Amino acid sequence: ATVRMSQLQEGIRLIQEAVDQDLANNYALSFSLYKRGISLLLIALKVESNPVAKQNLRTKIEEYMNRAEYIQTLIPENTDLPPIPKHSGPYQSQLFANTSSTVSESINDGISDGWQTIKRVNNERQITSTIGTGIKNTASTGMRTASQLNKEHQILNRAADTIQTGAEISWNKAVELDNDYKLVDNISSTIKTGATAGYQKASEINQEYHVLERAGNTIQEGARISWTKAREIDNEYHVVDNVASTVKTGAVVGFQKAREINNEYDITGKVGSAVYSGAVGGFNLISGLLSDNNNK
Repeated sequence: ATVRMSQLQEGIRLIQEAVDQDLANNYALSFSLYKRGISLLLIALKVESNPVAKQNLRTKIEEYMNRAEYIQTLIPENTDLPPIPKHSGPYQSQLFANTSSTVSESINDGISDGWQTIKRVNNERQITSTIGTGIKNTASTGMRTASQLNKEHQILNRAADTIQTGAEISWNKAVELDNDYKLVDNISSTIKTGATAGYQKASEINQEYHVLERAGNTIQEGARISWTKAREIDNEYHVVDNVASTVKTGAVVGFQKAREINNEYDITGKVGSAVYSGAVGGFNLISGLLSDNNNK
């Protein structure tokens, strides 16, 4: 929730600066600010759980997208977009403090392509409106059902009482066992005695056979030989340069392929949905186990 609020606040701040630059006819800077602000608002939108707040935020994002698209038409072709002024806010510092200008430009280009595609697909298929209506209806029905069940069966109060009672019983039982068998004292004493005996034995063996000294000499000699051999091989076959080139090429190809696959199958959205469903399923399973334990 803290991260989402930081993203939301930073996105709003950037949008406000974009509006100011828009009014001042600084369209290139305004467009850059709009892009960055919209990207952060889209992240906040994905994790927003309140249906009303989610719909309001979605409506504002669409307005900002429309304005940014219009501003883009006012910018001459081949114009380099100016960098966004640095901001000392906590989220801005954390997210961009160690990012190079090259990586920032790549991220900006990717974000621009992404939200333009989202806007086009949404206009064609009305995805946002359809999903928003479905989520709103489902959430409203679920909330009414949950509220009704809670009123009838006092689920929340009974669950809280069960958890508190179970915790008290477990703690009292643990105290009784410790008082009877001195578990904590016995375990502490055993660990201390074993550690002392082990250290003394290790010290005796080391004094007799000089284990540490001989091991240190062996490691040092092995490291020297390995380093010399590695340097000879690299000088002959240029291993480091070849590996670096291969890794760089593989990373570029892999990133491009991953983006194509994600655009085609919407992996990011599906993974987010799966994680949310898994969390809900886990909570329900824990609630069921607590209920079974209470019945026993």
